[in-house]
Amino acid sequence: MWTLKHRECACLPVCLFLNMLLSLAHLSVHIWVCVHGRYDVVCNLGALAARFVFKPVEENFYVFFAKVIKRDGDGDANTKENISLAAKTLATLLWFVALIGLTVLCYGQAYSRALLHLYGGTTLSDGPGPTLLRTYCVYVLMLAVNGITECFFFATAPTAYLSYFNRVMVSSSLRSSNVHSEMCFLQLLHSPLLLQVGLSVAFLAACWYFTVFLDLGAQGFIFANCVNMGTSCEQNYV
Repeated sequence: MWTLKHRECACLPVCLFLNMLLSLAHLSVHIWVCVHGRYDVVCNLGALAARFVFKPVEENFYVFFAKVIKRDGDGDANTKENISLAAKTLATLLWFVALIGLTVLCYGQAYSRALLHLYGGTTLSDGPGPTLLRTYCVYVLMLAVNGITECFFFATAPTAYLSYFNRVMVSSSLRSSNVHSEMCFLQLLHSPLLLQVGLSVAFLAACWYFTVFLDLGAQGFIFANCVNMGTSCEQNYV
């Protein structure tokens, strides 16, 4: 009778091969988007909020959650008061970053063209640039929420699970910035590696749907990344 480790060892070569193909496909989509638009410039401008606002918040509250919730503590270490404090802090943080993300989203719809004109003149402000930046503001909101959920997950998850998860991520790094849980898809073969491959396939399918089927081009690639962030938030919650 095969155990969990036997099943993972058996499917590992197949998963790695699929992951290689998915990595090449993802790179091809990204290159196509960059060549056919101003995607890189929009990403650099849109990511300013994530770099200068969200990242410091995540780093500081990672330390806070790690102190309040003992990673491998027993019932005495993690009291009801500490758990309640962590839950309230997490809810407040999610509300705070969501408010910032919504502010970026609202102002981005009105001032994207002006910002691109100040940054690069008519080369950026004319054409699809403002539309891309307005769409990227939606992605900033998703980044804000996902960053806090990842922060809480990495600060409180058991050491054994993180070690197991890191071994999987070393073998499969297509989407290394996202956290994927093994507790979904009916625990398909009980393997987070297979889950990650499945989510990567779903991401590439979303890229094809938005960029090719709906013919949204670079804007569709941003929508696909929003879907990707949504699945990451769901896995952090699970």
